[in-house]
Amino acid sequence: MPRGIGQLTSLENLSAFMVAKDNGVSKHSGRLGELRDLNNLRDVLRIMNLCSCPNLTSTPLIPSVQHLVLKNASKKSLKDILKMKISVHPFLFFDFPSQLKILQIENIEDLEFLPEELLTNLTSLQQLYIRYCPRITKVSSAFRHLTSLEHLVILACEELDLSDSEDHSDMRWQYLRRLRVLQLVNLNKLASIPKGLQHVPTLRKLTIQNCPNLISLLEWMGSLTALWIEECPQLLERCKSNICVDWPKIAHIPNISIDDRWIQVNGCYKL
Repeated sequence: MPRGIGQLTSLENLSAFMVAKDNGVSKHSGRLGELRDLNNLRDVLRIMNLCSCPNLTSTPLIPSVQHLVLKNASKKSLKDILKMKISVHPFLFFDFPSQLKILQIENIEDLEFLPEELLTNLTSLQQLYIRYCPRITKVSSAFRHLTSLEHLVILACEELDLSDSEDHSDMRWQYLRRLRVLQLVNLNKLASIPKGLQHVPTLRKLTIQNCPNLISLLEWMGSLTALWIEECPQLLERCKSNICVDWPKIAHIPNISIDDRWIQVNGCYKL
């Protein structure tokens, strides 16, 4: 990444921005403030190494970016970003643009829950990816703002259990009025599919992969047109054929793949 990139005020495409240690400048990275005048940036922007800014106090608004990746950050840097939303300086605050379509949150090792404030303005968000956040335990509280979300991927969040709790978290899924695709991958603590998904009649495709403690499916799966189950040994024994105990729950789904083998295609049983 060239030095002085902040002077390229007509720049429209910048696929990745590496934040330098202590928000300084190096050969391959720069200060976060250099993005301040790049108001023509569009499409994808990856902001990496936010954790290199332990004393971060401001970061710029990027109004035209539609795909934002926050990678290798820390819980503190995310909290600092949230505080910037109320900064008094008009050019020194961060607010996710309302036209953002895709948001990826990756490699935030100390993040324990998805801050609701992070998603408040994202009413146009269509895709959300939460990956490699090993301590995160809660995400559903932020769903009520994601009324346009169509695609949700949660991957490698070892402590996350989406099972519904006593605080009526199942009802928060109802705000995902346009959700069509859900992928749950490498969730070691996932014990059951959230009952709240019964309030998402638009859901069409569900992928469940490498969730070793997932025991059984639920009755709500009437809207699905495709189901993929891989590397879920306990669940496999309950739905791998039409004589298994959970088969009646999924028999109506036209397309079913289990451990990379299609057992039902276009409503026709293949085994």
